[in-house]
Amino acid sequence: ANEGKLIMKRADVVDVQDACRAFKSIYAVRSVLSQQCDTEITVFGQLEGVFLKGRIDAVTRDGECVMLDPKTSRRGISWRAVNNSIREFCYRERMGLYAYLYEQATGRHVDKVQLLFIELPPKPIGVRLVTITDEALDWGLDRLREACRQVRTCIETTNWPVFFAESECGISDFESNVDEEIVGLED
Repeated sequence: ANEGKLIMKRADVVDVQDACRAFKSIYAVRSVLSQQCDTEITVFGQLEGVFLKGRIDAVTRDGECVMLDPKTSRRGISWRAVNNSIREFCYRERMGLYAYLYEQATGRHVDKVQLLFIELPPKPIGVRLVTITDEALDWGLDRLREACRQVRTCIETTNWPVFFAESECGISDFESNVDEEIVGLED
């Protein structure tokens, strides 16, 4: 029933409005966000014979071609937190791919890729603008190329790796202690 609709809680809307007001007070962020952009661009293409698609949040229309990807965070915007997010969510790989697919689809060279990390309330609103270097984008795209080569080989040979793990689930010490404390309180 809600397909195609953006559903947000009122508190989320207020957080976003507060963040937008805060952005306007920061020159570097204001200058990036004030440019005319195309948004929510879906790009398709091939890498090493594997068909891929990506969704780009925003690309500037005029002048320097800047790809912008906002990221909200409750982890914080310290360099360590941002760097961990970049690694954990494979942003160098993802943005390298998006830039490659965008350039293939449009013929327009991507001059700069920026991630806009936004720390939302309840903490004070914070923003960190991170430019991903060309070297990092190339590194990310190379990693994806290798992954696509491996996928293509699996498709061609119909030989897929099999992963196996064996585990045992028990009760952690802190879980059993909590239960004992609760029982003790009821007695």
